Amino acid sequence: MSLYRFSLLLSGLLGMLLIVGCVKNEPTPGRPGAVPRPKGTASIAKPVGGETKETEALATVKEYLQALQEEKFETAYDMLSQESQSKHPAPEFAEQGKREMPSWDLKTLKVLEISADAAVISVQQTEDPATHGFNLTREGDKWKIVYWGGAPGMPYPK
Repeated sequence: MSLYRFSLLLSGLLGMLLIVGCVKNEPTPGRPGAVPRPKGTASIAKPVGGETKETEALATVKEYLQALQEEKFETAYDMLSQESQSKHPAPEFAEQGKREMPSWDLKTLKVLEISADAAVISVQQTEDPATHGFNLTREGDKWKIVYWGGAPGMPYPK
């Protein structure tokens, strides 16, 4: 066998190994042993009031950003943690929100981290592929946005 043919055969074998190696060996949904796992969610969540912590955290960020986009600053302000509200008076928050509000692709919301009392949710900007992490804290039975600085639509974490 010539060196050329050998290298072609070796390249073909390596290509097949790469393709086979990329296919995951997971159970097919609907078959015994199949366990569906939603993408982008942490596995440590437990139901809280009929919803998972992930679902509640994602909904909180989505509602917060929708309120800001609709200029419902009072609604968005009520979604801030108590400590964040103590750092930013409501009028200052509204004024800042009017000046600096990026546009977010709410379909890209994803849980990055979550625990019993804290979460980080990422979301992508529509005009830029950059993502931003929104930090949340648990107060009572609700998730609240942590806002220490920056702009209401892009708060800096603590």
